[in-house]
Amino acid sequence: MSIVREVWEPKARPICEQMRKFIQESLKCSISADTMRDPVLTCVGRSYDRALIKRWLDGHDIDPDTGTILNSKELIPNLVFKNLIEFFEEIGGRPFELDSLRRYFLCPITHQLMLDPVVTVDGYTYERAAITEYLRHNDCSFVTQELLPHKMVVPDHVLRGIISTYKDLCENAWKAEWRKDDSSFAKVVSSAAASHARFDFAAEKDSEKNTASPE
Repeated sequence: MSIVREVWEPKARPICEQMRKFIQESLKCSISADTMRDPVLTCVGRSYDRALIKRWLDGHDIDPDTGTILNSKELIPNLVFKNLIEFFEEIGGRPFELDSLRRYFLCPITHQLMLDPVVTVDGYTYERAAITEYLRHNDCSFVTQELLPHKMVVPDHVLRGIISTYKDLCENAWKAEWRKDDSSFAKVVSSAAASHARFDFAAEKDSEKNTASPE
């Protein structure tokens, strides 16, 4: 093991464990408070377990989390969440590296961390600007090349918060104060969560005006 890894890995473990808890909480369905088995998105960008949200929508026309009236009851698979759930199930309680999460947060088009993730009807997630440009000239899925039923996209507000927190961690991981003080992680997560909450409120208000608008 290199000196860098020998020094850094013990420091990284509590950071990774906090990130694990943060993501796993985000992967719980708010209806049941359990980890989703088959995550799907409503048109306002909230994820739920498919069976539970279908049952909810049988008697309601609003999103259970936001109270927003749904212009459509179509449910879109959330493949990023499904893959994250499978990742944590596979590793169980074993340690992992922050970098092992990165592949779930990259746009298939730009291969960069997504800043404004949106989901197409087939369940794949992209950076909004990149997929918007792609769909101007194409009727097929970028990933599968199968014809899309429509070109509407749905924002993934929770994923945006997860990526924002992940990005903050990676950018700050080697700062001197992190090497001296493990508690710095809590400050970063708290700040990122607060920023996400502010964004989420604004994003949902905007969704009420322009829900799952076609791109």
